[in-house]
Amino acid sequence: MPEQRTTITEFRFITLKPKTPMICSTSGDGYWSRQKRAVTTPKIEMEVGEVKETPRLFASRLPRECPQMHIHIKAYFTKKTWSNGEHGLIYTDSQWLKDFRKQFASQFPTLAWIANVIDYTEQGMQGANYVSLELSLPNMESIKRFLEITDTAQRQSNTDEAFDKIRRGESAVIRLTKPR
Repeated sequence: MPEQRTTITEFRFITLKPKTPMICSTSGDGYWSRQKRAVTTPKIEMEVGEVKETPRLFASRLPRECPQMHIHIKAYFTKKTWSNGEHGLIYTDSQWLKDFRKQFASQFPTLAWIANVIDYTEQGMQGANYVSLELSLPNMESIKRFLEITDTAQRQSNTDEAFDKIRRGESAVIRLTKPR
């Protein structure tokens, strides 16, 4: 009889709005653009997926069971500062990603610990008005930490309506700030 694996399903849709829009510069070294310009990011959406544990069957090849949580991020940019049709895709631009990570950590200090593992997704996932990014939380400790932070932020949302939207799986605006 094959062993069962544990799957914890945790879907969340979180909209983060920086206190001031993030300005990330491109260096023109990406595969899809040679443009050097400042790009404004006023909004970030995070979609949290499933937590899955590796089946024990494969554990002999790994140091221990390896739960993972995948988080998809959309960093929206303003049409005034970037147009994929005119400028190409921001995707793979090294300076933009470096700036994004730095400003993400600064604007959302409770999530600063995940900033350096944010990376681009694939080319086909890039949007007309957003850069598609992702990260994976590699262990149960980091997964629990992330869920506790977002739970706290949801409870601290200033309206019951925002909390209800999050519970229904819809987007709601929440600000993640330093704990008091």
